[in-house]
Amino acid sequence: MKIITMNNFPRLNPNILLTETCNGACKFCFAKNQMAMAEKKEMDLNDFRELLKFLKKNQQTKVRLMGGEPTLHSHFKEIIDLAIENEFNVIIFTNGFFSEELAHWMAKKGESLQYSINLAAIAFAPEEKKRSAENNLKILSESSKISGSLTVDSAMFKYARVIELVQKNKFQSIRIAIANNMVNNSLNNSIADDYKDIIATVIQLVDRLKKTGVFKIFFNCGFTPCMFQKEQIYKLKKTGVKINGWGCSGKIGSFDITADLRMFPCFSSQELEIKKILNFRKLKSAQKFSDKLLKYFTKKIMTPIFPECEKCAYYKRGECMGPCLGYAFDSSNEKNITKELKKEYSFRITKKLLHAIYNFF
Repeated sequence: MKIITMNNFPRLNPNILLTETCNGACKFCFAKNQMAMAEKKEMDLNDFRELLKFLKKNQQTKVRLMGGEPTLHSHFKEIIDLAIENEFNVIIFTNGFFSEELAHWMAKKGESLQYSINLAAIAFAPEEKKRSAENNLKILSESSKISGSLTVDSAMFKYARVIELVQKNKFQSIRIAIANNMVNNSLNNSIADDYKDIIATVIQLVDRLKKTGVFKIFFNCGFTPCMFQKEQIYKLKKTGVKINGWGCSGKIGSFDITADLRMFPCFSSQELEIKKILNFRKLKSAQKFSDKLLKYFTKKIMTPIFPECEKCAYYKRGECMGPCLGYAFDSSNEKNITKELKKEYSFRITKKLLHAIYNFF
């Protein structure tokens, strides 16, 4: 059977992390430590204005607002108005836990706002909180598009509540991820063994979602070919499931911009303290710098984290860099790994060269 190739993001996808505050309690959250810190940051309004100018100068038409929970920003309404005044379409990644008054306010903005909803957060919330969030979804869906985001955190994932939520609110697009801590205590085992039951659950979930009328299903970064049997991959592709890339390759083209305008390829690599986004002349330069540094960092940290990687054709051809960086950090001391890497002369030189190559030439 021939090897199946995947394409990376066809466009730039910078994520703007407005705030480090969250009102959810998702057990799979990869940012729990950050959310638990006493001092929490949120993006300054003037910084947001400068960021919008930079994005507009680079022909961007959309802004993707995340957090934490973005609606908790103390100037959230002003941020939305600024984005719309600058002719941006806004995608808000939210858990739906906000006031009905805010839901009606956002609904009045019409199709200038779109929403990606954390389905698991709502489906497994206490009943009163769940009803409130569902009421907000109903209000928002009457004026604009809503899509869903779903993280599977175990092979025993109870997706019946999610299916009910999807049916009730007529979601047509869903992004699926696997929680990053799935191999905490089993790094000496085969990925295929660790994930066999989890992937089976994911495939069952895809089948159920398709039956509810969902016609767009995307897999997030972190999936690797060795998690699947080849027949399963072909079945997923045949049913229209889109995989942007294997492992960390699925993150290519996307990066995060923090509340203080720092950028990094993904949350697992934030300790690298890469650069501030406005230090780049072009958004494309920032993206290329981020992608190349992510590849370098992944190779340094995970070469290979699993024995299978050295023998894998995807790994040899650079189409899969191995599983999510979060897995490496789950089995080691993240800060010590990053601290030692940042001290390395080769890393410091690589970082400076990549910045110079992609920003000035």
